[in-house]
Amino acid sequence: SKDQISPPGSGEMFDSIAPYYDMMNKVISLGMDMSWRQSLIKKLNIQKDDKILDLATGTADLAILLGTELKKIPSYTGYIVGVDPSKNMLLQGNEKLIIQKLSNTVHLKRGDAQNLDMFENNTFDKVCISFGIRNVPDRSKALREMRRVIRSDSKSSILAILEFSQPNTGFLASDSKYFH
Repeated sequence: SKDQISPPGSGEMFDSIAPYYDMMNKVISLGMDMSWRQSLIKKLNIQKDDKILDLATGTADLAILLGTELKKIPSYTGYIVGVDPSKNMLLQGNEKLIIQKLSNTVHLKRGDAQNLDMFENNTFDKVCISFGIRNVPDRSKALREMRRVIRSDSKSSILAILEFSQPNTGFLASDSKYFH
C-alpha cells in the first residue's frame, strides 16, 4: 500500500525522481558534477581490458563516461557494469546507452551495493561509486562487498568514491547548511 515506507536502499525513492535526477545533480553541484566525474576517470587510468563496476549508477552518467573512455582505446576488451537498486533510474540509463551507442560496452543491472552476490570474488579491476555512498544504509557492508569483488591480485585495482562534502571555508560554507 502507499502508506508503507520503502526500505532504505531499495531504490524506490529514486524511482519517482528518475526523470529529473540528472538536472537535480547539476543544480546541487552547481554544474560541476560532470567535471568531477571526468576527474575521477582520469585517476582510474583505464586499461583496455579493465572490467569496471559502477555502483549506484543511477542514470548511468559515470558508466557512460567510462564506456566512452574505454572505447577510445584500440582493441579494447573491457566492459563496464552499472548497478543500481532503482528500476526507473536504470530505464533512464539504458535509454542514454542506446543514444550513445554504448549498449555493447556498458551493461546495467538492478542490484544493491550492500549485496553483490551476482558477482564472483575478484571480478573487477576498478570499482566506482559517485554521489551514491551517502544513500547506502550500511556503508560498511557495501565497502566489504566492494573489497570482495575488486581484484586483489592486481596493483592497478582501484576503488574510487566520489561524494559531496560540506565546505568549512570559502564562499559556499555559510550557505551549505541548507543543502545537507
